[in-house]
Amino acid sequence: TGRHGGGAVVWNHEIYAAAGSSQQGESEINSQEKLALAAATPYVVDPPAPTSTPTPVSSATPEPTPTATPIVVPTADPNEELPVITVEDVTVAEGDTSDTAVEVVISIDKAFGVPVVVNYQTTDGTAVSQPLTGRDYVPASGSIVIPAGEQSFTLELTVVGDETEEADETFRLTLSQPQNATIGDSKAIITITNDDADQTVGQMDNVIYLPLVTQP
Repeated sequence: TGRHGGGAVVWNHEIYAAAGSSQQGESEINSQEKLALAAATPYVVDPPAPTSTPTPVSSATPEPTPTATPIVVPTADPNEELPVITVEDVTVAEGDTSDTAVEVVISIDKAFGVPVVVNYQTTDGTAVSQPLTGRDYVPASGSIVIPAGEQSFTLELTVVGDETEEADETFRLTLSQPQNATIGDSKAIITITNDDADQTVGQMDNVIYLPLVTQP
């Protein structure tokens, strides 16, 4: 920044003699005047470099993974012998394009005075439950309750039909973590039988054979 005054020019805080001054005394300013003029000269101070604002860290608590609510039932008398749980194997025809219900019976060997609870889970065998691989059945898991005084519970599973000829397939139902009972047979095998006929059978029935004609 420049400024002219008193026979001198102030430029960026430096003082220079004015052009055309004829006397040495007129072109010089004593040190006190130089300091005074320099102090009065406006100048710009560079602003501080901007600093990046730190990204705020979220303090939100992540949502917990939902869990199944356990079934609470009265506890059996510790002096009473507990019933034994069993589950039956099942065989079902696959079906074509629709789903087929499969009923699996879970039983106890005697009626009991308090409810019986047991967990169940399906697992793949040669039959698979993943849609990307061609689902054969719908996976299932959870808990069932046999009410007090009763001896069985019918669990319904779902088999997915198709029109592809294939071998019979199986998957498993496994029982675990009983309440007010013990497990005698923890696994059931569900067999899905193929009901799709061989598409090549019968295709030759309507073939007409013509005599071979040769040129003389």
